[in-house]
Amino acid sequence: MNEHKMWEVVQRFGFPSETESIAPYGRGHINDTYCVTCSDGTRYLLQNLNINVFKNPAQVMSNIELVTEHLRKKFLERGEDPSRRTLKVRYTKRGENIITDKSGECWRSFDFINNSTSFEVAKDTNDCFLCGIAFGSFQADLLDFPAEQLAETIPNFHNTPVRYRDFEKAVAENMSMRLGEVMEEVTFLQERRHWAEILTSAHRCGELPLRVTHNDTKLNNVLFDKVSGEILAVIDLDTVMPGLAAYDFGDMIRSGAATGEEDEKDLDQFDFNLERYEAFLKGYVEGCAGTLSDAEIRVLPKAAYVITYEQALRFLGDHLNGDMYYKISIPNHNLIRTRTQIKLLKRMEEEMDAMQHMADALAAHPRIS
Repeated sequence: MNEHKMWEVVQRFGFPSETESIAPYGRGHINDTYCVTCSDGTRYLLQNLNINVFKNPAQVMSNIELVTEHLRKKFLERGEDPSRRTLKVRYTKRGENIITDKSGECWRSFDFINNSTSFEVAKDTNDCFLCGIAFGSFQADLLDFPAEQLAETIPNFHNTPVRYRDFEKAVAENMSMRLGEVMEEVTFLQERRHWAEILTSAHRCGELPLRVTHNDTKLNNVLFDKVSGEILAVIDLDTVMPGLAAYDFGDMIRSGAATGEEDEKDLDQFDFNLERYEAFLKGYVEGCAGTLSDAEIRVLPKAAYVITYEQALRFLGDHLNGDMYYKISIPNHNLIRTRTQIKLLKRMEEEMDAMQHMADALAAHPRIS
């Protein structure tokens, strides 16, 4: 990224004192993030929003403002500090929530939540339980928010049948000329195409209601207090939009119940951990505070499989398309990611009966439907 351009962008935001440094921050797949440090010691996040992914930045920012304002009011009512509990958009000197620079790139800024930390991989089941609580509470706090006010920032984001069709298109076109090297992975995913319809079909039948969902529930999107370890905030709200609770839980398991990172090359070091799955499940249901129906709880194990399957489709499709969507840093990065997802799918197939039993036991308790 052009350093001079970033300094020009920073000058347009209303930071209270002179900027001292701008440094890369985080490991996001989509947006480029930087930490801005000012002379008075305050820090801010500066992000270059990927407009190839988020084609309508104004909609993204509108969703974020609507949701964070709703959450801020909830936290104030409960006597909690909203500056520690949710993102706060930083405006420019002209009152804008986003900047388009001379080259057409989009930038936005948030207040930095100090003394916070996040984790790429859970160190124990308690981390998983707390992460489940965090996203479940996020779901519960937005139960009374009118979902129709939110724009669909990425159309069909968790529409797995559409993702499967995109994958088949990538296979047919073979833009990267890599198909011959990945036929084993392609065949594995094609043989399980029936999984793609499970969640969308249940929604069409009225079993799974539309809710306001996060849609990117990775462990590293939860901030914890560095000292106390308590849950602070759910972050990375670009994909907050109408969706199914199953989407959020499924992606939580895909990323959090794995014993390694999604680009682990050594599959012997990468596995699915059933105890972590159970901790996420209990935490999420508890965090939702009785707002999930029995049907929503019972479908959660299948959701873990479906969302993992969907992500495998996306990674392999991007590999075949020439790595046009996800940022890569090593050769065959998206293929490596695909193989970790397939490893998870194989292990979930082995553990599905146990996964379902745990969910059924929770659904047996009285719930609000």
